[in-house]
Amino acid sequence: MRFDWDDRKNQLFKSQRGYSFEEVVTIFAGFYVERMKTDDPEQFIAIGYLNNIIVSVIY
Repeated sequence: MRFDWDDRKNQLFKSQRGYSFEEVVTIFAGFYVERMKTDDPEQFIAIGYLNNIIVSVIY
């Protein structure tokens, strides 16, 4: 997969959550579960491991 993001949002996310979007996308390199959310707008949720911590990503 290819991911793009806004650098300012990435910096804000890292200051709020403690990790960057670059780190978060690494869950897709390992084992993860993905499903489509049922509400609008069309989004997906993926649950996987980031540094041995379970995280969820909505995209």
